[in-house]
Amino acid sequence: MKLLKIELPARDVHRTVRSCDDWHRLLWQGFGHGHESRRFLFRVNCGDGTVQILLRCPKDWSFFPKLLKCPVLAFGEKEIPDLFWNHPCHIFSLRAEPSICRSVGDPQKRGRRCYLWREEECRQWLENRSSDGIFRFLKKSIAVDRLADSCPMARRGVGSSKCLWWRRMTDFSGLLTVEDGTKFKKLCAAGIGCEKNYGCGLLLLRPVSEKNMQNFGKESQ
Repeated sequence: MKLLKIELPARDVHRTVRSCDDWHRLLWQGFGHGHESRRFLFRVNCGDGTVQILLRCPKDWSFFPKLLKCPVLAFGEKEIPDLFWNHPCHIFSLRAEPSICRSVGDPQKRGRRCYLWREEECRQWLENRSSDGIFRFLKKSIAVDRLADSCPMARRGVGSSKCLWWRRMTDFSGLLTVEDGTKFKKLCAAGIGCEKNYGCGLLLLRPVSEKNMQNFGKESQ
C-alpha cells in the first residue's frame, strides 16, 4: 500500500475543480475502472496558494496531474511497510462526514441518513467506529473541528429551485491503539465511515511511543 502526497498551485486547480463533486468525477476518471482500482481514498487540504492531495491507491498515479492540466509543485511517495500497522499507538487525523440512519414511521424500513453536527454526537460517532479486538480510539484524546460550509457541492435542482448544497465535513484528531495489525490494515484500506468518494475516510497515522502518549492525553484503561 502506498501513500502519495501531491502539491499543486491553487489558482490552476480551481479552474478545473471547485467542489467535492468535481473531485469525485475527476478521480473516478482515473480510478473508476474495475473493482480493484476503485479501492482508493483521498483527502484534499487547501493552503496558502497551494492544494495538497493525499492519495492512497493500489494503482499507478501518473495520470493524475494530466487530468488537472497543471504543474506539480511537489510530490512524495511512500510505501507503507507491514510493521507500521503493528505499532501499538498512533496519532491519527481523519476527515469524515458523521451520519446515522434514523427510522421515520415504519421501523422495518431502512432509515433516512441524518448528518451529525453537534460536537457530542460527532465524538460518539467516532467512538462507535472503534472495533473490538482490532483498534480503539482513545476518547479523552479526541479533538473535533467541524468544517462548516467548507466543501460546496455542485448546484442541484431545476430552475428556480436550483440551490447550492454543502457537505458538512468534520476533522477528527487524537490517539488510537492497535490490537491486531493485520485486520487494522484492512480496515484502513477500506476507509472509515461514508462518503469516501468525496474526500472522507482516509485515516492518517503517525506512530507514537507509549511513553509519550501522556503528552497527548492518555486515557486510563
